[in-house]
Amino acid sequence: MLQPFRDSDVLVVDDNLANVQLLVALLERAGLRKVRSAITAEAAMKLARATEPDLVLLDLHMPKIDGYAVLEELEASTEYVPVLVLTADTTKDAAHRALALGARDFLTKPFDATTLKVAISQALFCAQPPAAAEA
Repeated sequence: MLQPFRDSDVLVVDDNLANVQLLVALLERAGLRKVRSAITAEAAMKLARATEPDLVLLDLHMPKIDGYAVLEELEASTEYVPVLVLTADTTKDAAHRALALGARDFLTKPFDATTLKVAISQALFCAQPPAAAEA
C-alpha cells in the first residue's frame, strides 16, 4: 500500500454505530492508519473543522442534522474535502442533490467492499474538486 494512502485521514459519518464499526474495520484492514468516526452530523462537522480530513464517508439520513447539511458545511469551508456519500437512499433525487452539493461520489448500501475501496483510492489520489478535475 502506498504511504500517502496509509497516512490519509478519513472521517466516517453514520448514525448507525454498526455501520461505523464495519467501515472503520474495512478501512483499517485496507491499510489506513488515521480513521476517525462520528455518529452525529454535529460531531462530524466539529471533527472536520478540527482535523481537516483528506476524505469523508458520509451517510445522508441522520437525526437532527442530515448529511446534506454536512455537505453544505464542508463545501463552505476553505479547503476542498472529497466526500463519498454512502447511503441506503437509492433515489435519483438523493444522488442529484448530494452531487450538486459537492459529493465526489454516491454509493448505496449495502455496498460492495471492493467498489468502496476503489472509490476511496480514487478520491484520495485525485483530491481536487470534481469541476477542477473535469476542466
